[in-house]
Amino acid sequence: MERSSLAYFMHKIIQLSFILITALLSFQLSAEESATAGDTLEIDFADVSQRAWTNAREILASESQLLKSEAISKNDRSFLLPQVNFQASYQQQDEGDPLLGQFSLEERSSAQISVEQFIFGFGQRSGSKIQSDARLSAASAQHLVNKYQTLHSIRLSLIDVWLQMANVEVNQKRLEQREQELRDVEARLAAGAAAGIDKRLAEINALSSKNQLLEAQAAEAMARLHLKQRLRLPEKQTLRIKREWEKLPNFDVILKHAEMLNEDNQQTQVFDAQYNQSTAQITRLDGQQLPQLFAGASYAGVGETFDDLSEQWQIGISLRWSLYDGGSRYSQKAAFEAESNAIQQQRTLYTEQRRRLLRQIQVQIKQLLTRLKQQETIISLAGKNYEDTRSLYQAGSTTLTRLGESSVQLDEAKFLRNTIINNLHKVGVQLMELAELAPKSGPAPTID
Repeated sequence: MERSSLAYFMHKIIQLSFILITALLSFQLSAEESATAGDTLEIDFADVSQRAWTNAREILASESQLLKSEAISKNDRSFLLPQVNFQASYQQQDEGDPLLGQFSLEERSSAQISVEQFIFGFGQRSGSKIQSDARLSAASAQHLVNKYQTLHSIRLSLIDVWLQMANVEVNQKRLEQREQELRDVEARLAAGAAAGIDKRLAEINALSSKNQLLEAQAAEAMARLHLKQRLRLPEKQTLRIKREWEKLPNFDVILKHAEMLNEDNQQTQVFDAQYNQSTAQITRLDGQQLPQLFAGASYAGVGETFDDLSEQWQIGISLRWSLYDGGSRYSQKAAFEAESNAIQQQRTLYTEQRRRLLRQIQVQIKQLLTRLKQQETIISLAGKNYEDTRSLYQAGSTTLTRLGESSVQLDEAKFLRNTIINNLHKVGVQLMELAELAPKSGPAPTID
């Protein structure tokens, strides 16, 4: 009797939970249904990739950083262009002797415009060009690195939607099985071959499956919302997503392409450009220890008032040589030399880690494909086991509990298969990032 009361109590709890989740889900669905059919957007893996490549907020922010670097690179060479200055002053000077009680204020005005042009400075011109070009190259390569990382992240968001869609299907199938089991129990109960507790247990199982289905549908809705946010789509935008779940990436082709880029990829190009930028700065510092040649011209006017100035013209060449600056150049050179060495070490470390990662991915892919094949066999056997157990229950040769256990085994096998496929897609996306596979309109090689 106590066991029957517990089962009844659980039955009521599950009923209330089911009603609550149904109400919440209905509210969400009604909000989505308010959108017209014309708002439906059909997208697949290629569409998501293209939208991510051109419209993701992270990429737009990276483009702003690229524009900033372009402006700074222009500033690196600005000293090679003419420098034009203008200055003007107005003063009142006391020409008398205050000790003798003589005070005589005289006005003095002046204005001058000057032009100075850098002519020669050992390594300054070539060093500034290398520094400017390297800064721009580093920024461009880093921008592409940012784009590939963002593309990788948003592709993972799409794959998460695929996973949740696949899990919803498993939960729908599970609910169908539970409802079939309930009908089997009712048939046996009508024939007097089953106890009332079996029906209560079957009802609990069916309601629990409805709860799990609603949870899976909520998880899918959240995954879809996250994808919309990453793609900067309206929250009310209805998405019809093509689920390319069973179509696994061509791992061998992508892996081969990724291995070709081990020594020359966007990240190594960032390191190389940063190294060139640092060594160019060293070249410029070395040149600053030697004379710098400038040409200049100026026009000045001096007088009591601005409308009565005597003109003064100057034109010539000047030589500047900083003989000692307190060790500033030496300290800066030592810092840039250390930075150059650090960049080389980082590049070597990155390429080594990249090779290890590719080897690990190879092992992971082989393991996952083997597990997937085995899991398909397990699902087939579990499915047959469930059907046989159900036939035995209908014949009264086994219990509803045993039937439920065989159903759980089948469901767990399907969920595990989904997890393995999900991991294979994640590895594929990671390989695409390492192989720098962009959408078809992008600058990098692509694979259909």
